[in-house]
Amino acid sequence: MKSLPFPSSRLARDITLTIAVKLLLVACLKFAFFSEPMDKAEAAQRIADRVSGPSVPAGDATPPSSHPHPEKP
Repeated sequence: MKSLPFPSSRLARDITLTIAVKLLLVACLKFAFFSEPMDKAEAAQRIADRVSGPSVPAGDATPPSSHPHPEKP
């Protein structure tokens, strides 16, 4: 009988596959969240934008309406 490139027992194969999938998942999470550090100035600008909200010039402000679609009362 020829030797298989992976473990022959079902349990060993399942454990190997589970570990491989978990390692792949950890690598994807690391790449997604820790790939490149953000510049401090860019981070400060993003935080300021989130806290202050979108800036709207005074002339462009429109009063909020009670109906989301004016053509549909």
